[in-house]
Amino acid sequence: MPWISGSPCPPPSAAAARIASRRTADLFPTRCHPQPPITPSAANSSSESSSSDTKLSTFCAAVAEFSKRPHGPLPPPGAVPRRSLPASYNALMKSFSRCGDADEVRRLFRELQLFRSAPNALCYNTLINSLVVANRHAEAEAAFEEMVSSGVAPTTSSYTILIKSRSLHPSLIDSTYDIIQFMVRSGRHPDRVTYLTLIAGLCRAGRIEEAWGVLDQMLEERLMPTVEAYTCIVHGYCSAGRIEEAKRLMGTMEALGCRPDVVTYSILVEALCRTAEFEEVEKILRESASKGWKPNAITYNIYMNGLCKAGKVDEAFQLFEVMRKRGLCPDAITLNILFDCLCRDSKVWEAKSLLERNAELEWDVDVFFYNTLMSRLCELGEWISVLKLLTDLVKKGIGPDACTFTIVIRSLCRAGKLRKAKCIMSSRGFGADVVAYNTLLHRFYMAGEFNEVQRLYVNMVLEDIVPNKFTYGIMIDSFCREGRFLEAIDCLLGSLKQGFLSDLVVRLNNWLIKGGKLKEILQLLEEMTKRGFVPDVRMFNALISAFCREGYCWREDVYKVCLILDKMLGVK
Repeated sequence: MPWISGSPCPPPSAAAARIASRRTADLFPTRCHPQPPITPSAANSSSESSSSDTKLSTFCAAVAEFSKRPHGPLPPPGAVPRRSLPASYNALMKSFSRCGDADEVRRLFRELQLFRSAPNALCYNTLINSLVVANRHAEAEAAFEEMVSSGVAPTTSSYTILIKSRSLHPSLIDSTYDIIQFMVRSGRHPDRVTYLTLIAGLCRAGRIEEAWGVLDQMLEERLMPTVEAYTCIVHGYCSAGRIEEAKRLMGTMEALGCRPDVVTYSILVEALCRTAEFEEVEKILRESASKGWKPNAITYNIYMNGLCKAGKVDEAFQLFEVMRKRGLCPDAITLNILFDCLCRDSKVWEAKSLLERNAELEWDVDVFFYNTLMSRLCELGEWISVLKLLTDLVKKGIGPDACTFTIVIRSLCRAGKLRKAKCIMSSRGFGADVVAYNTLLHRFYMAGEFNEVQRLYVNMVLEDIVPNKFTYGIMIDSFCREGRFLEAIDCLLGSLKQGFLSDLVVRLNNWLIKGGKLKEILQLLEEMTKRGFVPDVRMFNALISAFCREGYCWREDVYKVCLILDKMLGVK
């Protein structure tokens, strides 16, 4: 790749190189065996081995360089401020919030509330924001209500955080307008951050044209849109795959004197990497200086990750060297990407050895490294190694996350160990989420064990894990395969609590038509109508296609089909 290889890659720093060479040799001593006579094929094999060894050395050098970086001291759990003032408590709460520890933020808030003095609006804002970031939106809403009921007047920032919470859920984003109206009635007016938060939420929901309307509103209120506001819309275009529109908007930004910054360009680079347009990425990076911006570690991480995902492992490691030459130090994300590259480059066992012996490298690993390796081993069918890594992870005091558990379940399912997967899932402390449950549900369904599917679904509901569209699809298929159509209808009606999912209606109607259950179709239609749901065009098309597929349109009882369609149209 011209842009990557255009400049010679510098060797690691002397100290890092010595450390990497020594540690790599210690971890993989087998290279000291006598060499066989060199043949063309052996030369190629030797070249590939040398390349792999270079990657291992490069990774170890990156670990050594990262380990030497000064890291700010993290507040220990249970820490208390030196002074019993709300401002002191808020400062410590913010430190925990930056670390992503919402529980510690809540602990400090309650301590201030019970034993010190009444929390002020700033303390409430820190608490609510930490809960929103932790995806604990119900608790965030409750904290806001408590703030109001305690007589503490919400600030503009308080309302903005609440808007942020709602805007993270596409189904709740319309309520953000009600919040803005309420804050205006309360004497608080939206500021740039408020509008920026709303624009970001609309773009995440794919409502880009509506986001433009919010920008117009800002102009009416004499709030000039900033580069951050335009960047949100660029992100919206890129997420929707509308890359050319994103580029045009960036050109407009330059013409307006609001030049795109490193965040804007990094978003564009990420979108181009998703479509494997790496030559375009190289062009953007080559022109960065003339465009007045400088790529940072995040930009390089995005590009490296794109190369890695596309299987361009050599280019990813070359890019890392370019990044280092430009004075940018690797961070935890850089290491995770390089580690992923090793796992994809047939060096999975060497990667496993590195991970297990991380203490020798002075490498502070986290759960993401384990998830990366476990996922690769899962793809290779090495379920025993996956379980061993889970044990190693727990022994080291690294908390597994929902992704870890899902990988374990998927690995066991791929090996046909469904009973073992179910046993592990029901173990105490196993934090399975809806993805893990869906994985096991699907495997039991494919094995024809419908009773297990239904028992597992009951356990899922008892664990307060909310089923999603995929879950309901499995359950509908399971009931219908057994001819339990009324239970399938009840399952679908239960899914309506989460919103109208036309895909599930089409799915169930196909089963009902195939089973000749026309009365049940009418019953389903009546129940949906009672709940205020109206059939859409897609449902009509799918229903007619299913009837034709099963031959109803050429049979004597075609009048039954007409009756159902009339009911759907509301014809008496």
